[in-house]
Amino acid sequence: MRPTTRREPPPGRSVHVTREGAWWVAVATAMAAIGWYKTIPPLLLLGYAMLALFALNAWLARRQLRGLTATRAAHAPVYAGEPVRVSLRLRNDGPSAATAGVRGSQLDQLFENVPAGGEVERGETRTFAERGVVGGEAPRVWADFPLGLVRFEAPGTPGGELLVLPALGSVDLVGFRRWVRREAGVEGRSRRQAARAAADRADLRGVRDYRPGDGLRDIHWKTTARRGEPFVREYDAAPDPELLLVVEPWLPPAPTPADAENLEAALSLAASVVRAWCLAGGTRVTVAVAGDDPVRRSSTPSEAAARFLLAPLATLSGSDRPAPPDPIGPAARSERVVVSSRPASPLAAALGRATGRPFAAVSPADAPAWYQAGPR
Repeated sequence: MRPTTRREPPPGRSVHVTREGAWWVAVATAMAAIGWYKTIPPLLLLGYAMLALFALNAWLARRQLRGLTATRAAHAPVYAGEPVRVSLRLRNDGPSAATAGVRGSQLDQLFENVPAGGEVERGETRTFAERGVVGGEAPRVWADFPLGLVRFEAPGTPGGELLVLPALGSVDLVGFRRWVRREAGVEGRSRRQAARAAADRADLRGVRDYRPGDGLRDIHWKTTARRGEPFVREYDAAPDPELLLVVEPWLPPAPTPADAENLEAALSLAASVVRAWCLAGGTRVTVAVAGDDPVRRSSTPSEAAARFLLAPLATLSGSDRPAPPDPIGPAARSERVVVSSRPASPLAAALGRATGRPFAAVSPADAPAWYQAGPR
């Protein structure tokens, strides 16, 4: 930010005397006073010399800040409990080498002898136990070189926040797929509906001669009657389904600590499913987050894609009336799942009515056999 006049420091700049500096000034003043009162020239000169060093320290510290810019290094989102290196950068556009420190949330680093025109990065490995946002506000660059008696501070460049995603558990993807197909697949439907659902997943290529082991429902009766021998339908290989996962962050109007814990557990379950699907590769993933500000993201599967898809969960807050995005996503050729913080969520039935496709619903209270929650 720019100063309003030449005489005023830029907003956010500050200067203060350190504890050592306060003692230094007190001792120097006492020595000068005693030397003047008792007429002891060496003591008087020593007091004056100490005060002069104090002033020199203030001038040098302020000079160190000229041309220094502090920033946070950008990071991809991380999962709660995942080690990550959090770094600060200091760039020196001044005329000479500088020694200064940079203080940001979670970090305080000293940069010694940063060359003119150079940039140095320093950091530490940290682990964050809870989801959320780390940093974002501007770091502070400070200098008290060389004696540490007076410290000047100035704001750095904001940004470089770190998104901490929900903690991960382990998912048996084969068991998950089997559960989805049982819950939102052909269970409870007629054979004709089941056959129609199967046909939706593949394109009809033509007909061929019947072979032992072919299903009776695949027989093409018109061709069989015309030719006098059995013929069956032949399909192209059915494409693997995509994943459509809807996150419902439900909380009652007056949530208890147990309600908040259920929300965190539901977000961890959703994050674990999405990451397991993305690591397995294959088909596209869509994550729809219900809430006061609904979000929908889609991507082809990869480790980076999982973090992109789950980024909205880092700052997600609960709602007693979470609304899903509209449109919800590709329901026709997807495994459709609602992950909710409440058991028997009505959102799954509502989405089923809206799309004409059934949705499976799961919450942490259901304790699904295919999911193991991680340590908290």
